[in-house]
Amino acid sequence: GAPAPPAPKQSGPASLAELFRPAPWAPPARSSGSGAGGSSESGARESLFAGASPELAAPEAPVAGSRKQRALAGEAASARSGMQESVEALQQRGAKLNSLGERVERLNAESEDFFNAARKLREANERKAGGLFGFF
Repeated sequence: GAPAPPAPKQSGPASLAELFRPAPWAPPARSSGSGAGGSSESGARESLFAGASPELAAPEAPVAGSRKQRALAGEAASARSGMQESVEALQQRGAKLNSLGERVERLNAESEDFFNAARKLREANERKAGGLFGFF
């Protein structure tokens, strides 16, 4: 038969456990002198991201107006829009939960009133029955 097609590449972790797995940490190597700013910064970046997956490494700086920069800006706008929708949905859910809580409190009070009225009615009927049949 034909070979199986390759599995699609996953863009994120396979599970939450993988997502929240602590990354190995090592203190950065100390340099003896400050030297030129670029070399110490790249060395610090390398020590910071050593052993990390390539997705976590610092991305290349996009060239102004490049396709990559526009794509990143589009992704950021999409993420921002998604976050705003999530916040609005959470606010609506909170309002619905508050409304539901108020209705539950009102129903609880009404059920207590009903119970008290039913108890008084039963007691009144028992007194009435006791008056008619005083010998029981």
